[in-house]
Amino acid sequence: MSSALDKMVPVFTGSNWQQWHTSMQAYLRAQGQWFVYSTTQPTDGHDDRNNWDDSTERALGNITLCLAPLIQVAVADLTTVKEVWDYLKKSFGAPSIGSAYAELSKLLSTTIPAGSHPAPAITKMLSHFTYLKDAGFDFPAPVQTMIILCKLPPTMEVVAQILSQTSPDEIKNLKPEGIVKAATLSFEQKGATRSGGKGPQANKLSAVKRKPADPKFAQQQQQQPQRQQAAARRVQRRYERKRSCPRTGRPHTPWWQEGSRSPRKRSTSCLRYLCPL
Repeated sequence: MSSALDKMVPVFTGSNWQQWHTSMQAYLRAQGQWFVYSTTQPTDGHDDRNNWDDSTERALGNITLCLAPLIQVAVADLTTVKEVWDYLKKSFGAPSIGSAYAELSKLLSTTIPAGSHPAPAITKMLSHFTYLKDAGFDFPAPVQTMIILCKLPPTMEVVAQILSQTSPDEIKNLKPEGIVKAATLSFEQKGATRSGGKGPQANKLSAVKRKPADPKFAQQQQQQPQRQQAAARRVQRRYERKRSCPRTGRPHTPWWQEGSRSPRKRSTSCLRYLCPL
């Protein structure tokens, strides 16, 4: 299977006919092969006959590659695109009560997020309405409009306020397309308002440099250990001066320690009796 076909067309399992046949038909049209569904093999013209046969083979190959294995077996004996397409449509295209109920459940469970664009969710709801219409459950356009209106988030109350001013004569003319336009406009306006208040702003260019922060506190924090060390050194010098001889600068030693002289024989240059000189 080619990468383009694999990405654009889902595999048909029997329950996704509404999605599959739209994608498959669009792909065959893009490849120039869908014309074989509505035409027959030409009887005259060798080139036209070869072109039709070649397009038929390519279209059958693309369709078969996008079918589940059990369905591939069911259409293996069919030789034309019209035969295969009509068989699939007859067997799986007719909507049932179960499929209609599942589609309605998906419709009612669809929510329109407040912070995202409302168009994708509303488009999904419109696709559910289309499938229900094919199943025989047709919702009038005003009813579709009111259902979509009920699904709008509280941030889009302005849309309901606008529709509340609709006159009774115009109610029958309500269409979902009007809701899509009003909801999109409301979302874009709120987005512009948010971006206007918190969006990126241009920086002001200026050659004037800003004054740096006051360095006094940082300098004080750096100078505090130095001041403590200086104070400790001053206390130590003061203590050493009290214990040192003013003449020699050597510390005083008590006379009772070993090598000390008696107080009677103290030095004349030192008046303190504990000086060993």
